[in-house]
Amino acid sequence: MSLRVIYGCILVFLYENPEAQIIIIVVLQILRIVVEYRFAPFTSSSVEYLQATLNL
Repeated sequence: MSLRVIYGCILVFLYENPEAQIIIIVVLQILRIVVEYRFAPFTSSSVEYLQATLNL
């Protein structure tokens, strides 16, 4: 599956399920934290970012 197909499926899913946008945003935030964790040392700022994201 190409990235364009996956992106299209996500757009259709979001269009049919407006409340799912919150879930997608949370997933993207978690993915960003994972990327930061892998490419940067685990500093106190990452912990604070994680807490701020989960508390919303």
